[in-house]
Amino acid sequence: MNEVEHWIDLDKSKICWIHGPAGAGKSAIAQTVSETCSARGQLAASFFFSRSAPSRSHARWFFTTIALQIAHSIQQMRQGICKAVEDDLQILHKQHSAQLKQLLILPLSPPLSSSSAPKSPFLVIVDGLDECGGDQP
Repeated sequence: MNEVEHWIDLDKSKICWIHGPAGAGKSAIAQTVSETCSARGQLAASFFFSRSAPSRSHARWFFTTIALQIAHSIQQMRQGICKAVEDDLQILHKQHSAQLKQLLILPLSPPLSSSSAPKSPFLVIVDGLDECGGDQP
């Protein structure tokens, strides 16, 4: 936990990858960090894959869930994400690559002015990626 908190507060790298054998507590750490950062206003989005939960055992809702949470948690991102959906109402049913591009990459790409940039870390937590069973539900 200390290493993850250090990464959130001080590290300049973009990705923190927690790895270890099954049962080592990676999901518990991710859940705790998610709850702590949410309470601090630092969490932009999270997604927890799980083989035992039908709606979270595949990537079908991954990009749409992350985009929805980012639009909800970061006011400056909301307009771009909402516009992407308004411009293409079928985006929710398109391939993951199209969802990634239209819902996340393009809306998040325009540089933010320093006055409109989020003040806290832009933290997105993804857990259990190895539990994602494929593209089809």
